[in-house]
Amino acid sequence: MQNWLKVVLEAGREALAGSSKKETKDHQKLIAKYEKELEKKNRIIAELSGEILNLKKDLGEL
Repeated sequence: MQNWLKVVLEAGREALAGSSKKETKDHQKLIAKYEKELEKKNRIIAELSGEILNLKKDLGEL
């Protein structure tokens, strides 16, 4: 194999590996953000569900 082709192929592999690592890191940050949002929504749903149950108890529906 010619030397310049070997250099180009190796540089290409390194460049692609670097972008994959960056993409993985970006995806992990995005997943963490969505997990936080989901956790917050779950807490709100639990709180509202508790309030609804208390209101139903107060109204004698349960």
